Amino acid sequence: SSAEKAASTARGTWEKAAAEREKAKQALENFDRDISEKRKEADSLQNTGAELKDVENKIASIREAESHLIAAKTANDEYRKCSAEYKAAVEKYEAERKKYDTANSEFVSIQKSFLDAQAGFLAREKLHDGEPCPVCGSLEHPAPCRLPEGQENLTREMVEHAKAEAERCSKAQDKASKDAGDKNAALEAKKEELKGLLGSLRNAMQKVIEVPEELRLPIAEKMIAEAHGELDEKEKTLKKKT
Repeated sequence: SSAEKAASTARGTWEKAAAEREKAKQALENFDRDISEKRKEADSLQNTGAELKDVENKIASIREAESHLIAAKTANDEYRKCSAEYKAAVEKYEAERKKYDTANSEFVSIQKSFLDAQAGFLAREKLHDGEPCPVCGSLEHPAPCRLPEGQENLTREMVEHAKAEAERCSKAQDKASKDAGDKNAALEAKKEELKGLLGSLRNAMQKVIEVPEELRLPIAEKMIAEAHGELDEKEKTLKKKT
């Protein structure tokens, strides 16, 4: 009948409309899902960009630390050299001081003996057989003043030689003392330089990694190398995502 036909048509129209609504709903859901995924992707890219920037900044800090490490290693080598030179200079000074003490003691002893026995020197040098004594006029000198035992061969030349040797040793001692002082000043200056470089190294490393309280150069070098390697790998991974 016409009524049944109209009902069938109406039902078909409703079902078609319902299908269209479902299709539209599905399309909207797909659109919302796409938008959400795009937003997530955009957020992910934004986060990746921020993370990449952070990694790049850390790599720059690590490179700064490497520069400070090279300078600190050079300064440390120079410090060790200065330390060895100072030690050698101190040993040289101590050796020269002993030489001076010995030479000066010998000079003082010889000079004292010379002064104590000066009359004996005059007698031996001025009184000769056949020449008149300046005191009594005798031409014979059977018993002139004799030198003390052990000083029979002492001469003015020996005294002067001992004096010259003591003076030479004194100058060598003074020179060695000054040299040791200069070496100590250089050592202290290098020590302060190294201290400053280690501080700069620590500051640069702390921007990236946790630094132990007692930082030694071999440990610092290992930590920097490991951190640099890890950051390089992370940078490569993040760049692939962008």
